[in-house]
Amino acid sequence: MGWDNDYLHYTNNDNPFGDAHLLEPFVWGKKLEKEGLLEVSREQLELRNKYKQEENRRELEKVKKLRQERELQRQREEEAALEQRGKEASQLELWHRQEDQFHLEQARLRSKIRIQDGRAKPIDLLAKYVGAEDEVDAVEMHEPYTYLRGLQIKDLEDLLIDIKVYKELEKGKNLDYWNDITIIAEDEIHKLQKTKQTEYQVALGRREGIHTSVEDDVIKIIKGKTAAQLVALQTRIEEKISGKAEGVDIGYWESLLSQLKVENVMTAEEKAMHREVSKNMGGDESQFSVESSLEAQVYLWSDKYRPRKPRYFNRVHTGFEWNKYNQTHYDMDNPPPKIVQGYKFNIFYPDLIDKNVTPEYFLTPCSDNKDFALLRFKAGPPYEDIAFKIVNREWEYSYKRGFRCQFHNNIFQLWFHFKRYRYRR
Repeated sequence: MGWDNDYLHYTNNDNPFGDAHLLEPFVWGKKLEKEGLLEVSREQLELRNKYKQEENRRELEKVKKLRQERELQRQREEEAALEQRGKEASQLELWHRQEDQFHLEQARLRSKIRIQDGRAKPIDLLAKYVGAEDEVDAVEMHEPYTYLRGLQIKDLEDLLIDIKVYKELEKGKNLDYWNDITIIAEDEIHKLQKTKQTEYQVALGRREGIHTSVEDDVIKIIKGKTAAQLVALQTRIEEKISGKAEGVDIGYWESLLSQLKVENVMTAEEKAMHREVSKNMGGDESQFSVESSLEAQVYLWSDKYRPRKPRYFNRVHTGFEWNKYNQTHYDMDNPPPKIVQGYKFNIFYPDLIDKNVTPEYFLTPCSDNKDFALLRFKAGPPYEDIAFKIVNREWEYSYKRGFRCQFHNNIFQLWFHFKRYRYRR
């Protein structure tokens, strides 16, 4: 029936089954009868079976070949997908670099405008100093540390924040320079803090033996007061001392006045800022302090109040977007690039003249790039308007999604995340 050594791999001499008729063909009589082949000769049946076996062998070879081709095609598709992922990652990295370069150029432009308007910040002069290779003649070549002279602790802390922004945007360029300036600024802060502590101790020593209740009174008096209220209080005490009315304990009021003078008049605002800074700052949040320049502002109240910018502490929230596309092309070991998912703006208005008027915000798409928008904050005297450039996407206004817009404890808070959309091919 065609079963030979090529098929059986056994012989009568090598027979593990103990079958004396191992190589004799088996004849399935009933099957042959059913198929009408009972009268067919033995030789024809063997030829027929051999033909079927060869046909089966060819089919198996075809199946094997198709499987190999499918495996090869799958490998080619995986390689193509991997190559495409690499191209997309490179493109996203290029976009991020272009965005960082744009922010750096905007920061330099704002610095240039402030310098031209005569309202330069220390970071403007320091950045111009290090970036003036092509305009040496236009820069007054002072040593960089001279720009830190006369700054108060808050000014130095703001400078450290601005330096951090420049270090991030410049991607390591001028790193040694900024590190040196950071060390100098931190040393100045330490010296000022030490000097303030010394003055405080001197003031305490001067009033020892006069009124031991002054310290407790100072704590009660300054608690919850704004900078303007502390200045007004100091003025009233000076008037009381100058008047020297009968029955007034001049020693007590002089002790109280000396204590108030060593207290920083911005204490209330700084405490509010530090409380806000320490609240729930996650690992996916970083500080966001790059302002956008605004047109020249004219205020009707500028002749009565000196305009000044409000302080702020803002955060930007970034993370991975695990949409269908990223789930297909990335995994936890090879995650997609992080994108901006939301912002938290905290603008401080401790000395707002009309506290019944809530600060407002206005969102305007950038005319030169619709992917970004200008977020502007407006409060009223004595504060100037302030603006920041943000990603232009649709906001999520649900409270459960983290949206917050409120003015409480002299802090205007605007927190929001962007809406998420499912990716479709």
